[in-house]
Formats: sequence, structure tokens, C-alpha cells
Amino acid sequence: MKQAQKLARIVVPLPLKDLLTYRVPESMRNQIAPGSRVLIPLQRRILTGIVLDFAGEDLLGEMKSIIDLLDDEPILDHQLLKLGQWASQYYLTSLGEVLATMLPPNSRRQGSKTVVLRSAAIVIADELSQNILSELKRKKGKLSIQTLRKKFAGQSIERPLARLESLGAVAIEEHAAKRQGQKQQQAYPPHQQANAAPARFTLTPEQNAALGAIVSRIQTGGFETFLLHGVTGSGKTEVYLRAMERVRDLGRQSLIMTPEISLTPQLLDRLHARFPKRVGVLHSALTGAQRWTQWRQIAGGHIDVVVGARSAVFAPIRNLGLIVVDEEHDSSYKQEEGVRYNGRDVAVVRGKFLDCPVILGSATPALESYENCRQGRYRLLEITRRGPDRPLPAIQAVDLRMEFRGGAGTAGTACMATATGSKDPDQRLVSGAFANALIENLRAARQTLIFLNRRGFANFLQCNSCGYVWRCPHCSVTLTLHLRQNRLFCHHCHYR
Repeated sequence: MKQAQKLARIVVPLPLKDLLTYRVPESMRNQIAPGSRVLIPLQRRILTGIVLDFAGEDLLGEMKSIIDLLDDEPILDHQLLKLGQWASQYYLTSLGEVLATMLPPNSRRQGSKTVVLRSAAIVIADELSQNILSELKRKKGKLSIQTLRKKFAGQSIERPLARLESLGAVAIEEHAAKRQGQKQQQAYPPHQQANAAPARFTLTPEQNAALGAIVSRIQTGGFETFLLHGVTGSGKTEVYLRAMERVRDLGRQSLIMTPEISLTPQLLDRLHARFPKRVGVLHSALTGAQRWTQWRQIAGGHIDVVVGARSAVFAPIRNLGLIVVDEEHDSSYKQEEGVRYNGRDVAVVRGKFLDCPVILGSATPALESYENCRQGRYRLLEITRRGPDRPLPAIQAVDLRMEFRGGAGTAGTACMATATGSKDPDQRLVSGAFANALIENLRAARQTLIFLNRRGFANFLQCNSCGYVWRCPHCSVTLTLHLRQNRLFCHHCHYR
């Protein structure tokens, strides 16, 4: 028997700075391991905790014991515990809060306590104690402490219960949370059973070059981060899929992250065609039971590819061989509540800990990712063209300063006057090219979609003669014109 397994250091999903140490019962010492869930008593509650490691000999005298072991196998492996400790230090939060974020809600099952009436003949002067005994008699001699607290809301029942227990009037029984069953529900969602034939097509030379670099790293092993910079519709997803197929052929699993839950079904259809009945899903739109089912299937090695939003970075994949972060620039990867973390950065760190490659894909990479390529930390892979039958849309940028100085022709000026209702250049809001395009599209009986992202009448005020722009002296952003107040506002610091 290992001496170190007599005491376990345990993390609870609470904002506590220090670990809690409990005695390991003799019956559990051959089964308990780091990453296992256990039930522990903490003050007046029974909580679920995670074993982090084991301590040495007991030097503090009396110590509480673990109540029950909830898992036959650890729910978190060594790498996930290591990742949790890194996230705790890097994002300046407690390890308990990080592990609570990593685990599905259904995994944090709490035990319960029940008060059982032993002797109704005892007479006690305390009114609250007498009321508790009367309530137990009325309810056939058994009530949970939670029910008693609701019944006597606003009154502390702990001391009366302790007194009644010492007198032998009641007994307090502790009930451990039930272990999770081995039978799992059908994987979510139902269309995971689809068996559509996978679409295959010939890769372009740029796709082949990018895939070759990634597959070479997968085969040789080791950590490397690739920034796959491809224009919209250039086939980045196909590169992901073929790289994941290579990982599967080597007997390993893949993780692919998307910034939004709404994007997940689109990706799932393609994944189910390539990996039938071997795709797992993890995101916050699943119910607690569904997330727990997915978690157990992934941990059991029944899944080849896991897809999900930022929380999927903590998926319990035992033999992870590739991590893909699609649309890596998206701000949705940043968790803004609870434990604040960036899913993209955590994915890169997890790949480093596991010694596996990471792919960051985007048509508009984040500046920090591009700088990491420039510094040699990431490897840049570029796909600059779509396929021959899918040309890029035409994009025209118009310099409004030149337009309003008289650069627009007579037709453009007429269109602008019609569109704005004014011939005064200072009152124009759109360029001649924009007005022409709108009018031509309207005459062709087609629809137009215009994006306008601003508060106030205008968020950019510029002199037509010299080009001067009114800016906030504190925030260095352009001031916004509000017509009703007839003032310029800064929406960051309220300067006006």
C-alpha cells in the first residue's frame, strides 16, 4: 500500500485558493486516482470534488474522510488536469472554478442528508426542537434536511438537530450521489446516423501544399501550429477533413472548434459523411443529460471527431492527434462570464502539452496570429484562390473625399442628389457608385442588403476641404454626431 495514498488533495468547484485534504478510506486506496470524482463533506454540505494528487503522512491529527468514489475510471486525465492548472495560473482564477468550467453540469452531483426520527418520547424545552420533532412525526419519521430548511425558513436548524442527535431523538443519515450509469443515451443529435456518401473532389495545388505540410507533421509527430490563411470559399474545410481522416487512420482522434453554435450543424453534415456514427458534439445548447452522454462517449474512446464551440477545448479526448480552430479570429472564442479565457489560445496550449499539431484557420487572421507567423512561432499556409468555377465577388472601395470634391461625373452627381434628396455636397451620404448600384439593382427587380453599424447620425465627421477628422482627445476614436443634441459624442468615455 502506497503511503502517499492515505491522504488526497481535492479540488471542489468553488472559488477557493487552497486545496482541501481528506483521508482516503482503506477500501478506496487501490481504486482512487488523480482525476477521479469523490464525495466529500464540507461544513454542512456534501460536495463532489476532483482528486488532484496525494499528500504525505497525516501531520494534523483528526481529518475527515472521503465519503464515496463516483467513478471506476478518472473523469479527467493527467493532461486535462495540467491544462486546468495552467489556465488557473494564466487567467488568474481558482483551480476549482476552472474545473467547474471544464466538467459538464451533471458531473457535479451532490449528496444529501436525511433526518430520521428515533424516539418521539424525549421532551425538550427548546421550541424549535419540539417543532422539528412534531414535523418528523407528521411526515412518518423521515425528512431531508433540505425540506426542513424550507419548512423552517429564516431559522437556523443546525444546532437543534445536533442537540436532538446527541439525545438520541433523531439520526442524521448521509446519502451519496448515485454513480452515473454505464448505459448511455443515443448520441445527440439524431441526424448523426446519416450515412450520406462523402463528397470528394480534386484539391487545388495550394490546398495540396497546405495539406501536405499538415500531414507531414501528423505523421512525424510533435507540436506545431499552422495558420491556414485562405480566402472565403477556398476550401479550408476540405483541408481540415482530409487531415482528420489521416489522424483517424493512425488510430487517433481530432477536435474541431467553431466560434458559434449556429455554425455547428453545417459542419456536422460534412463530418457525419466522412466519419459516420463517430462524431461527438459539445456546446452549451445541449441539455445537461446530452452533454454528459457526449462527455462519457468521448472519454470512452467511441468518438473519432469532436466538434463544438469554445468549451469543447476541454473535451476528454484520450488520444488527441489534431486540433482545428476554425475562424480563429472570431471574438466568440473569448469567454466573457465566469472563468474568462480565450478558447483559441487554450487550444494552442493544449496542443503543446499533448505534442500534437494545431491548425488555426481564417480568411481574416487575427493580428496576433499573423505576428506569431512573422516571428516564426507559427507556420503560415496560404490559399489565395478559389476553384476555377467559383470566382471571388467584385469589391469596389470608394474614396468619399475624392467623390465629394467633384470626382463624380454628372450621372453620379444626379444619382446622389436623387438618393439623398439634396444637391449640396455637404449633405451627401453615399457615393455616386453606391447610388448607381442601388438604382440599377432596383430597376432589375433585385434585392439589396446594406450593412450600417453606427450609433447617432454619423460616426465619422470629416472636413471636405482639408480632410480633418474630429476625434476624442482621450480615446483617439472618431466622435459621433447626434443631430438632436447637435453635439459630437465619444461613446467610450462620454467626452462631448
